[in-house]
Amino acid sequence: MEKKFIPIIGTISAGKTTFIQGLLGTSLLERGLSTTTKFVCLIKNSEETKFYHVLPKREQKNLIFIKDGIEIQGEKNIKEKIEELNEKITTKDKDIFYMLEIPIKNIENVQLLEECYFMDIPGLNEYGSFYIDLIFSLLTLDDIKFEIIFFDSTNIDSDNIYDIIKKL
Repeated sequence: MEKKFIPIIGTISAGKTTFIQGLLGTSLLERGLSTTTKFVCLIKNSEETKFYHVLPKREQKNLIFIKDGIEIQGEKNIKEKIEELNEKITTKDKDIFYMLEIPIKNIENVQLLEECYFMDIPGLNEYGSFYIDLIFSLLTLDDIKFEIIFFDSTNIDSDNIYDIIKKL
């Protein structure tokens, strides 16, 4: 069975990563009042905690991610790698997908955990349409279980938010 995706979508500092930290029961992912998430982080329920780069590939109708590179273990080492990536990744980087395998402590629905990856996505108003197109060009409706969307009501009429909502 191929996994479905649950993208956590929203504007900068709307609470996407804070929400995911609540699901995970850990502060492993970096968060803040300005842009902190600069890459897509696929989050998979696992007994062990690991972090590694993945490459997207479509096989027939299924979107899969292939492991590419050395996996990092241990929360301290992973946190350091995430901070390093958030400092150096730019909109020119195409290989921006990483996988975090971690015990998801605060979801009791075993079927959901077995069937889905969560996707922590950078704030949509950070990169503009190029970045949105890059992420969503890979996804079809068949790939997505459901979306969780966060918007900061203080900037809903700025940063082309209406255009982003239409695109979604």
